[in-house]
Amino acid sequence: KIIIKNENGKSVVETLTEYRKIVEYLLECSHTKVYIQSVLPVSAECPYGDINANIEQLNRELKNLAQELDVSFIDLFTEFIRGDELNPDYHIDGIHLNAQGYILWKTIISDYL
Repeated sequence: KIIIKNENGKSVVETLTEYRKIVEYLLECSHTKVYIQSVLPVSAECPYGDINANIEQLNRELKNLAQELDVSFIDLFTEFIRGDELNPDYHIDGIHLNAQGYILWKTIISDYL
C-alpha cells in the first residue's frame, strides 16, 4: 500500500480511485472519446517537495487503468522531465507551465486528436 500523500493529502491509491470513477462515468454516460494524460513532473523548487516519485507511480497506475478500460494514455511526463524534475525550459515556478511548456503539451496531444 502506498502511504505517501500528495499536497492535497491523498495517496496515489486514493487519487487513482478518483480517476477510475471519473473515467468509468464518462465511458458509461457519454459518447466522448476518453484520453488519460499522465501527470506532469514538478521541479525541486516546487513548494510540495520531492513528489515526482509519487507522480511516476501514479502515472504507471494511470497507464494500467487506460489499458484496462481501453482508453488512450498520453505520456506527457517523459517529455517534460529532465533529470529528476520538470525541465526548467517549460515552467515559470516549478509547477506551472510557461508558453514553451504549453506549446510542447499541444504538440504531444495533437497526435491523438
